[in-house]
Amino acid sequence: MLAPTQGGNLPPVETPTSPKPEKPEQPKQPVKRTITLTHRAPIEIVEDEWPVVAKGSYRDGEGGPYELDVSIRVRKDKFGRCLIHAHYSYGGDENYESARAGKFLSSNEAADHLWKAIVEVGEELRQRVHTEALRKYVGYAVDYCFEDLPPRKGY
Repeated sequence: MLAPTQGGNLPPVETPTSPKPEKPEQPKQPVKRTITLTHRAPIEIVEDEWPVVAKGSYRDGEGGPYELDVSIRVRKDKFGRCLIHAHYSYGGDENYESARAGKFLSSNEAADHLWKAIVEVGEELRQRVHTEALRKYVGYAVDYCFEDLPPRKGY
């Protein structure tokens, strides 16, 4: 038996504590997105199953009285099917316009005609832009999308 220290002040005793049980992580909910297609019903996808393989965008006027945002994305699933979808918006508080276009490609169509479909979606979006002077920015986004595509091999 140990004798008490003088004055009765014992140093604090540290006892090992068992770690708190960790809460099991909640399964991550898949992020779903609805893709607008041209002349066809929209498609709902799970983003992780349709990753973006190329994108192009043009933005101007951020934070100003008028903002311009044009984007085009190419998504591809594990089966080789592709979704190409584009969005345009321009305006401020009082005057605002937006448009969308999109196309679904089977794996065979994607392998043979992806470039053509990107151009078609860009053209469909351009036709929906009311202000003629702003249509050129759709072309910029399409060009940037082509630049972002992985290079084709075997040519």
